Amino acid sequence: MKTKLLSMFILISVSLNIFADSFIVGNLKYSITNNNDEVGVVQNLNKEVNYPGLKSIVIPATITYQGEKYKVTRIYADAFKDCPDLEILEIGENITNINYRAIDSPKLSTIIWQAKKCEGWENGSPFYESLQSGRRGSHDKITSITFTDKVESIPSFLCAFMSSLTSITIPNSVTSIGISAFRECSGLTSITIPNSVTSIGNSAFYNCSSLPVIDNIRYADTYLVSAIGNRNSYKIKEGTRFIGNSAFAYCSNLTSITIPNSVTSIGNSAFYYCDDLTSITIPNSVTSIGNFAFYWCNALPSITIPNSVTSIGDNAFQQSDLHHDWQ
Repeated sequence: MKTKLLSMFILISVSLNIFADSFIVGNLKYSITNNNDEVGVVQNLNKEVNYPGLKSIVIPATITYQGEKYKVTRIYADAFKDCPDLEILEIGENITNINYRAIDSPKLSTIIWQAKKCEGWENGSPFYESLQSGRRGSHDKITSITFTDKVESIPSFLCAFMSSLTSITIPNSVTSIGISAFRECSGLTSITIPNSVTSIGNSAFYNCSSLPVIDNIRYADTYLVSAIGNRNSYKIKEGTRFIGNSAFAYCSNLTSITIPNSVTSIGNSAFYYCDDLTSITIPNSVTSIGNFAFYWCNALPSITIPNSVTSIGDNAFQQSDLHHDWQ
């Protein structure tokens, strides 16, 4: 009997704790996280808030409840599952973690992104379940995403598959763009990348097929995405800062190329298997050469690496018979 009473007491205590840790402020339901001064937005399971009919939601940086101030740092899975009319969503600056499939609203078209540093996702984003499942969410209806000057990094996969996006401006506050951040944004025709950005992840602009092509090279502003075709020479435009991952990979007819003085990094596998390449000049502006950058460039007799280069990735020159000198 004592055991049963004890079990009931524990059950009631747990229930009370869960209830005490969840509360409504404005039109959102929150739950206290493991950090007692932080909360996350949770799904409105009991319908305390009338989500249907709600067209705009602002996730604030902080909230106050019963005299206590909390930072809003998280959005949990399915948090906005019951928002059929949601059109505009503003993400607060303190959000650092969003579960994938957190936002699946069929009418969502506009996002205002203020999160300073939010974690990326390995194979999905807040707007759909996962790349593997093939499940589509609200991402392909989104026509506008605005990054404010509070943002310091753009998370991996954030805008992946947002096929209705056409234009993106990245503010000067941003220093890094994550892996596959704009992957397969097939409608994207222009993007502005400020000089403050020093790091762009793998496949950030993979298959962004509407980005401009200049002299058979596709560009995302100052980022060289990929060569088009298999020519024996290409002219990289002045002002290019990044040569993207696999940009010239398998360009087996490529024999020579000049890299302009504006380029600061040569990405992973940038010239992978360019086995006819015989001449290339790396300017003093380059600071990093990625993994496998010149893998299997067997026809390249020598290469001069300037002192400006501070980072050379794994196997950058593997299987290449070239001789490389440091300036």
